[in-house]
Order: sequence, then C-alpha cells, then structure tokens
Amino acid sequence: MKQKCPKEMWPNEVAEHLQSDDWESCYQTAEHFYAQGVYQEAFSWYKKASVLPDCNPIIFFELGYLFQHGEGVDSDNIEALKWYEKAASLDVPQAMYNLAYFYQNGIVVDQDIQRAAQLLRDATSLMDRLQLERDSYGVWKAEYDAQLAEIQKEVEEKRIHSENLELRNRELDIELLAVKRECQRLEQEVARHKRTLEESEKWKAEYDVQLVEIQRGAEEKRIRSENLELQNRELDIELLAVKQECQRLEQEAAQYKRALKESEKQCGIFATRTESTEAALRKEQETRKEVEVMASTRQTQMEEWLRASNELITNLVKKHNESFESVQSSYTVQIDRLQRAYETDFTELQRAKEQLGGQNADLSKKLDRKISELSVLQETLQQLQMQLEQEQKKKRFAFILAGIFGVLTVILFI
Repeated sequence: MKQKCPKEMWPNEVAEHLQSDDWESCYQTAEHFYAQGVYQEAFSWYKKASVLPDCNPIIFFELGYLFQHGEGVDSDNIEALKWYEKAASLDVPQAMYNLAYFYQNGIVVDQDIQRAAQLLRDATSLMDRLQLERDSYGVWKAEYDAQLAEIQKEVEEKRIHSENLELRNRELDIELLAVKRECQRLEQEVARHKRTLEESEKWKAEYDVQLVEIQRGAEEKRIRSENLELQNRELDIELLAVKQECQRLEQEAAQYKRALKESEKQCGIFATRTESTEAALRKEQETRKEVEVMASTRQTQMEEWLRASNELITNLVKKHNESFESVQSSYTVQIDRLQRAYETDFTELQRAKEQLGGQNADLSKKLDRKISELSVLQETLQQLQMQLEQEQKKKRFAFILAGIFGVLTVILFI
C-alpha cells in the first residue's frame, strides 16, 4: 500500500512550485495533486522529480504504485515492477513490501517464495532501524517543536507588529490623504490668491488710470478755480468801479437836492414878489385902461419869453434826460453784464462743487465762499438798481421843479 505524506507537509500554494526545478518542490506538488485526485498531474510531477539529481527514492515507489494501480497512467505491472526494484535497491521499505507481493503471487515474474521472504525480512529489518531513527527523531522533533514554538511566537509577535505597522501605515495613509487634501486646498487657495492678486493688479492699473484722470480733472478744476478767482478779482474791480459810479451818482443826486432846495427858496421869494405885484396891480387898477396897450404888448412879450423859456427848459430837460439815460443805460448794461457773469459763475461754481464732491475740502470751502460773495454781490447790484430807479425819479422831479422855477423866474422878471 501507498504511504502518503501528512497533509501539513503539503504545499500551501502549488503555484509557488510550478516553476521550481528541485525535486522537493516537484514531489510536494505531485502529492498535492494526488490528494486532490488529479492523478495525471501527480504522475507528470512524480516523473519530473524522478529525473532530477539527488531525488528521494520514495519517488520511484510512487511511480511504481501509480503504474500498478493505473492512477494517472495506464496500468502496467512491468513498469511497476521496474520502479519497485529501483526503489528497493535504495532501501525503500514500502517498495520492498510491494515487490515481495509481486514475487509471492508470481505477478509478471516467476513465483519465488524465498525471494519474497527475503524481501520481507529486509523490509522488516529496515523498518526496525527506521523506528530507532524515528525515536531519536522524536527527541530531535521535541527540540525542533520548542524552537518552532519560539519561532512561531516570534513570528506571531512579528505578525502583530506587522499588523500594528499596517494599522500605523493605514493611519499614515489617512494622514497622508488628509495632508494631500490640505495641500490641494492650499494649492486651490494659492491659486485663488493668485487670481485675486491678478485681479487686484488689474484693478490697481485701472485705479491708477482713474487716479491719473482724477488728478488731471483736479488740475483742470484747479486751473478753472484760479481762472474763477481771477474773474472774481475782475468782478471785484468792476464792482468797485460800479460803487464809485454809484457814489458819483449819489453826489449828483445830492447836488440836485441842493438845487431843489434853492428852487424852493426861489419859489418863496417869487411868492413874496407875487403878493407885492398883486398890491401894485390893485393900485394900478384905476390905470388899467391906460396901460392895456402896454399890457397886451407885455403879454405878447411874456408869451414869447414863456415860449422861449419852455423851449430852453425842454432842451435842458432833454439834454439832461439824454445824459441821464445814457448813464442809466451804461449802468444798466454793466449791471446786466455783472448779473449774467454772476449767474454763469454761480452755475459753474455749483457744477464744479458737485463734481468735486468730497475730494477736496479746501477747494469746496473756497467755492462756497465765492458763491457767498457772489450772492452778496447780486444783492448789492439789486440794491444799486433800486437806488438808481429812485434817483431817476428824484431827478425827474427835480427837473420838473427846475422847469417850474424857470417859468416863475421868467414871469417874475416880466
């Protein structure tokens, strides 16, 4: 019968031995396939192991057994006998037992009981010797088992350590993954910051352009403000000239008032003279008829003198009116020009103030001050215009009184 190797000696992974060229690997592979019932593969691996150098003679016995029982190959007792004899010549007790069976029963050989008995005695003797070796092997195996236990313990410790290392490796992998994610996040953050920086640089360029434009606009507004200040100075000069003209007109009005007072005095004198004349006339009523011719003559002369006086007064009033109207028109033109300049400057100052907004507080304050001065100037011009109209009325009244005074003077002279 066939003696099989214990299962713990079978290879765990047959694939590890498929490419091996040593007889032990081939033998273990063959044993594995035989245990699985794959006899053809087992036979081929036994055959391969049998031709390798320094192979174990037990392989010859395995081949003889497969030929004898037709497992993985056609049954052939002659081949089985040949492999048994080869194994028996190398002291394989199992081959000796099977070969004794062949000689005892005369299978493919002549029956030979003595040969069979000798083979059994040799096999028994060999088995006894192997038993002694097995006993010594037991002592060695105990030591080997102790060493194996220590080795297995060390292997277990290393396995546990390996598992711990694997766990640590997994933790490190997780930490590495977290670090990679953090790096990706940081890279995204850096990219976002780069985009923000590019946008800020682009915005800064646009801001610089806008700043240049604002500075240019501020410079233009400064120049415009300086021009406005110059115009304001010119307006101040013109206003001073207007004030001087108003003072001159006031002086003329005072002169006309004095003339009016003198006219009033002359009217008083004329009234006194008229009373004396009426007394004289009353005294001369009795002689009226005598002087009718003279009176008519005097009346004619008085009419002529009155007409001449009226013409003279009319010419004087006309000339004065023309002079006054020319002065008034010039003054009115100046006032209108100043009014238009005021409105234009006021509008431009308001627009400049709105454009400046809160950018230049000092310039805004200056503009507010100029606007206030222009408002005061407008009020002054309106007051001057009202005073001019009043003076015009007064002068007309003075000319009328002067005309009346001239007429009364002519009458008194007559």
